[in-house]
Amino acid sequence: MNEGMTTYLEFVHQVDNGATMEDVLKGVVAYERSHRVDSGPPGAYDPTAFGQSNIYYGPALMWHQVRERVGEKKFWAMVKKWPTVEPFGNSNRDDYLAWVEKETGTELSDLFDAWLLGAESPKLDLN
Repeated sequence: MNEGMTTYLEFVHQVDNGATMEDVLKGVVAYERSHRVDSGPPGAYDPTAFGQSNIYYGPALMWHQVRERVGEKKFWAMVKKWPTVEPFGNSNRDDYLAWVEKETGTELSDLFDAWLLGAESPKLDLN
């Protein structure tokens, strides 16, 4: 999920430099889908395809959906706080999800499950 957040922050940087988020997201949707088919979902990947692009773009799209659901203030507060939290440097997905839900006050397991474990790419909501 770290790679996905880093990729999402790259998307935000593109928006800060003149792109629209909608255009950025539309540009990666087909790419993400093809990598999910080739390498599996990011959280249940094909072991022979470890470290392929499926670990970057699906989770980045997931983070956008999380941001849309929880709102700007809660999302960015969570993003900024995460690096200061111990012992989560090596946490598992369940611990991390529980922490994100606690920080944002929002149920997010449906997004995490769909984007990280789904065999097919979830529909991207471009609000």
